[in-house]
Amino acid sequence: MIIYNMNFQEIIKLSKPDLSDSSVKAYDSILKKLNTSNSSTLDFLLNTNNILNEIKENKTTTQQNKLNAIIVALKSNSNKYKQEIIIYQNHFNKLKLAYNEFLNKQEKTDTQNENWITYDELIKMANKFKYKLRDLKNKEELSKAEYEILLFNVILQTHINIPLRNDLPEFQIINEKNYTDDDNNYLVIKNKSNMYFVLNNYKTSKTFGKIIIHVPKKLNNLYNMWFRYNKSKYFITSIQDRSQPITTNNYTKYFNKLFHVYYPSKLISSSMVRHIIITERLKDSPNITQQNEQEKNTINLFQHNGVQNNIYNKII
Repeated sequence: MIIYNMNFQEIIKLSKPDLSDSSVKAYDSILKKLNTSNSSTLDFLLNTNNILNEIKENKTTTQQNKLNAIIVALKSNSNKYKQEIIIYQNHFNKLKLAYNEFLNKQEKTDTQNENWITYDELIKMANKFKYKLRDLKNKEELSKAEYEILLFNVILQTHINIPLRNDLPEFQIINEKNYTDDDNNYLVIKNKSNMYFVLNNYKTSKTFGKIIIHVPKKLNNLYNMWFRYNKSKYFITSIQDRSQPITTNNYTKYFNKLFHVYYPSKLISSSMVRHIIITERLKDSPNITQQNEQEKNTINLFQHNGVQNNIYNKII
């Protein structure tokens, strides 16, 4: 029988060893907040009605994340918590089904509707921030406010051109000749005109593995300017202590602050920016309903499933 000392991270890793570090930390945070009674075991999750009532006001995706954390933790002792796992899993499945039906409509959520800006507005804002760099280029040192302007530009231009999740605070800067680590995330510098991000630890790393993303040439000047003033080994630093990385939680707040400069009534996250950019890139593509209808018509016409039709399709 497992004895818990309420080290949720150990419990989560025991239950699901292949879970990414970022997900382990997220689940750990969720479970700590749910454990309001400071229980020394996972028995605080036994009252399923109370837990489900507590999370029901959250957004659907947040509820799903919390249920995932609960289910993973309980599966570390599946014999003891068998019934609770079934209850939480059934509720998760209902939420997932309803949410997938909503996603297939490709409509914005209420939160997205309230906070959405267009791609053109995003680029216009980025250009305004970029214009502020003109007075900084020849300075030996930057004040806190000036350093913040430069950091704003690095964050914004990176997310526009390389729309990552909130992974940037985890990136370290390293020269290519010193790069040997396949466990952490890095911005690898070969020279001033050749850099690339290496993603080893991210939300879907167990599915897609190590990913290399080359830095677009149009970001080289900005990054080289950033490295003149950022002397740390971290790609994104704290404003208060430039030698230290910014925490993921503070990065989210900082990202919101960045957009408040021009959109004070909106709450825009890195996830929102990813949605805005993808929407722009796929604006001329068929939507999901149209794709499904096209697929159905093709299957009916050729009496093949979709995979076989793709095999028949030749590149010319």
